[in-house]
Amino acid sequence: MLDLGPIGFRGPARDGLPHYLTADVQQKSMDALRLLLDAGAQLNARTTADRGNDHSHGQTALFGAAFWGWNDVVKLLVERGAKVDVADAKGLTPVDAAMGKAGGHGRGQTAEVHADTAELLVELCKQQTDCDLAAPHGPT
Repeated sequence: MLDLGPIGFRGPARDGLPHYLTADVQQKSMDALRLLLDAGAQLNARTTADRGNDHSHGQTALFGAAFWGWNDVVKLLVERGAKVDVADAKGLTPVDAAMGKAGGHGRGQTAEVHADTAELLVELCKQQTDCDLAAPHGPT
């Protein structure tokens, strides 16, 4: 089993920001992702509807990174083999998630637009063999 030590994502808000919005969360996520991927985690695994809701059914880790606008995580995932031209059960892509089309954050349903992340994903798709955002691959 991996010993990740204390993660430190719990606790009170810092500097008036909830703990999940602080600058170190993206870096901590990248460190954890590297450990998981090095241990054999399935990079393109998809979420399932048995999570208690089906709003994210068929999404990959890349959707989450795009949703939060975490460009460094997006780059890491794609460098490790994440497919950019994937679609969830609703036909949405990571580019859609970056553009706020995948819904809000569940905290007031605020949808944020990360145009820079969407542009990054389009550029990364161009670098992948057989990547076609016009015909994304949905869950099977």
